[in-house]
Amino acid sequence: MDVRKTLVLVFVLIYSLLLPQIGFAAIEDEQWPTPNEYGLGHHSVLIRNADASTVYSKLTTQYEKGTFLCKSANDEHCGKGWYLDYNAVFPVCENSLQVNCIESLSAINEKGDVSPAKFEEYTYKNHPNMYQGDTNLGVPIAGSPSIWKIPGAPHAGGIEYAIVAGLDGLYHKTDPNYRFEDFYLYLSPVSRKSGIWAGTDINGFENYSKCIQKLSASGDGYLACGGGAQEFGVFNCAVKTDQNGDCYLQRPFPADIRYGIKVRLAKEPISWLHGRLLNPIIQISKLATGGVELSVEAGSLKVPIFYSGGNYSSLDTNLKEYWDKCLAARSCGYSTRIAGSDFHNQPDGNLRNVQDYAEPYGDRAINLIQTFSKSAGDKSVAVPSFWNLRSLTREEMSKANGCFNEGPGVKGIVTTNSTAYSEGPPTFKDGQLNYKVASAHSNPDGSDFKGTYNLVIRSDVARCLYKFSAAPLYASIEVVSDNGQSLVATTVFGERNGWVQLAAYNFGFSAPTLRVRLSQEAEASAASLPMPTPSALTKPALRPVTITCVKGKTLKKVQAVKPKCPTGYKKK
Repeated sequence: MDVRKTLVLVFVLIYSLLLPQIGFAAIEDEQWPTPNEYGLGHHSVLIRNADASTVYSKLTTQYEKGTFLCKSANDEHCGKGWYLDYNAVFPVCENSLQVNCIESLSAINEKGDVSPAKFEEYTYKNHPNMYQGDTNLGVPIAGSPSIWKIPGAPHAGGIEYAIVAGLDGLYHKTDPNYRFEDFYLYLSPVSRKSGIWAGTDINGFENYSKCIQKLSASGDGYLACGGGAQEFGVFNCAVKTDQNGDCYLQRPFPADIRYGIKVRLAKEPISWLHGRLLNPIIQISKLATGGVELSVEAGSLKVPIFYSGGNYSSLDTNLKEYWDKCLAARSCGYSTRIAGSDFHNQPDGNLRNVQDYAEPYGDRAINLIQTFSKSAGDKSVAVPSFWNLRSLTREEMSKANGCFNEGPGVKGIVTTNSTAYSEGPPTFKDGQLNYKVASAHSNPDGSDFKGTYNLVIRSDVARCLYKFSAAPLYASIEVVSDNGQSLVATTVFGERNGWVQLAAYNFGFSAPTLRVRLSQEAEASAASLPMPTPSALTKPALRPVTITCVKGKTLKKVQAVKPKCPTGYKKK
C-alpha cells in the first residue's frame, strides 16, 4: 500500500444556573451546563458528544503487587510490569526529527486567506502524572494540552484555541504483538476563567484531573483517578490548568472558518477514524525522516445534546418501568452525586438519584433517544459546535467486517453531526453498508435538525467486501426512516485517488438508517472497460456551497451542493 495518499471527505435552556459567573450576555450552546441534579427521586439521561477522555499524560503498569503509576518505562514499577499502559498528550514539535507532536495550526476564511496560529503555552506546567517517554519501546514522549492564538480567527471569547492530541496505547511486554494505540485530535475555541478553585479536596484532588497512587495495608498498589468538579452544573471547561484553579472555557467556533492542523506520528493510525468535521480534507503522507504527517483541514460541526430528566413521581408509566427494569438488570449506567449509594438495588424510585451519561455511539444511545424522545419534547437542549477526529477503539471495531480490520493503515473514515451513531464502521449485510444515527427531531428553537453523513472507504477495502475487480465502482445511497420510509436527502458519490467517497445531507430524524450499495459492471475486467464518461457517479464528490440570502433586513445562510434561496429571499 502506498502510504502517501489524500482522503477527501466532502459533505455538505434548560439551565441558567449561576449564569452571572460565566459572564456571557446570553448562554452559548457550548456552555450548556451538565445538570447538577442530586436530589432523591431525580432520574435523567444525557447524551452529548464525547470530549477527549483523558487530557493529561500518564503511564501505568500492573504486576503481582497491583497497579502503579510510573515516571518512566524502566522505573521501579514499570521495569517489573507486565505491560506499559500510556496516554500521551502530544507536545508541540520542537525540531524536524520529532514525531508524535503537533506541527502547526491555522485558520482559513471564506476567501481562502490562511492565518497561522502561534503556540502560546501548555495548560499544565507541573502535572504530577507526567512521565519520561521511551521511543525504543514505543512509549511516546509526554506533553500537555496546548494553547494557541489565531488573531485572524477571533471568536466570541477572544483568539485563543486549545488542542488536545495524542495516543492512548498499551504495549504488552510478554507479547510484543499485543500492542494497540488509539489516536485522537480535538480543537476548541477557548477563553480563560480564573480561580475556579485552587484548593485540594478531602480525597486529594485539585480542580484538574489526575491519578493518585494508593497502597493497601498489605502494600498492594491501586490507583484513584479523578478531579474536582467545580464547573459541574455551572459551565464547561474544554481543558483545565494546574495554575490557581484556572480553566479554559469551551466557546463557539466562528462561522465560515476552516481549520488546519498538522501532526507528526511515528506510524499511521490503523483501522477506522470517526470525526465531527465539516467538509474535511485529510492527507496522510510519509516523512523522509520516518513516520507520517497527518494533515486535517475542515470546518466545525454542530452536534445536538440530548437530555431528559425529571422526578420519578412525575414520570410517565413507561419511563418508570424503564428505570425500574434497567437498574435491577444493571443494563443502564448511572453516576450519582450521593456517595455510597447503590441505586441498582433500590426498588423505590423516589429514593433513587440516577444520572445516566451514555456514550454517544451504539445501540444503547440510539435506543435511549427513541425511549426518551417524547419526554424531551423531541427537542435537543443545545447544539454546540465541535472539531475533532479519533480512531475507533478495539471494542468499537470488535464486530466489524474482516475487510475493515485486515492490514495496515486507515481503512476508512465516517463522520456525522448526529447525537448518537452506530458503534464501529458501517455494518455489511445483504450487500449493503448500513449505518444508523439518532437525534431529536428538532433544535431547541423548534426548527428541524438536518443530518449529515459522510463515508470514505479505501477502494481496495470496498472491493474486498464485494469481491470486485479493479473496474470502476458505482453506488446507490438511501436514507430510510425508522418506520421504513425513504427520506429526502442530497447524496453524493465519487471514486478518486484510491478512495470511495459517499455522502448524504439534509435528512430528517429521529433514527434513520443510511444504506449504501456498491456495484460494478459484471464480468468485466478493468482492462476491457472503456473509459467512463463524466457523470454524477464518476465525477469527484462535490462540495456543498454556502450562499447568503436576504429578505428585507433578514439574512439567511443556505448550504447545499446547488443552493437556492427560499421563496421571498434573494441571493446577496
